[in-house]
This record gives sequence, structure tokens and C-alpha cells, in this order.
Amino acid sequence: MVLGIISFFICKIAQGSVDISLDNFDHVMGACFGFLIWIAVAHAFTQVVFYAGSKGGAMPAALSSSLFGTELYGFTTYHSIIDFLKGLTG
Repeated sequence: MVLGIISFFICKIAQGSVDISLDNFDHVMGACFGFLIWIAVAHAFTQVVFYAGSKGGAMPAALSSSLFGTELYGFTTYHSIIDFLKGLTG
């Protein structure tokens, strides 16, 4: 217990002397994380559309006729890029 308290105070003192601010990256990281959250929400929405409108496991016309719908449903371009990069490495 005493060692934990001593460690806490040492860390508190050290943290003040090496405090690094990443405030300059707030806008960039906010945009990146906002884009990723948008993709996650759009993917969830396309999943709902697929399950609500599919008959016999077939993709509904609202998704199959839309480039973004099929992309957000299965991430085909992402998987193609990953497969291409895997092919380069091995």
C-alpha cells in the first residue's frame, strides 16, 4: 500500500515534467474517427436494410442496385485491396 502511494506521487511529479500535448492533432483525429464512426453506422444501417428486406437470403433491390449499398454491406473494395496487398507480401 505504501509502495503504491509512493509510486503514485512519483508518477504525478514525473507526469508534470514530461507533459506532451497533442492538441494540434485534435481536428485531424476528430475527422478520422468521425469518418470511421460514419462507416460503422452506415454499415449497421445497410445490415438492417438487408435483414428487413431480404427474402430467402437474397439481397434486396435497394442494396443490389446501389454501389454504396453493396460496398457498405460487404466492404468488397476493402477486401480486394487487402487481398492484393497480401499477394504482394507472399
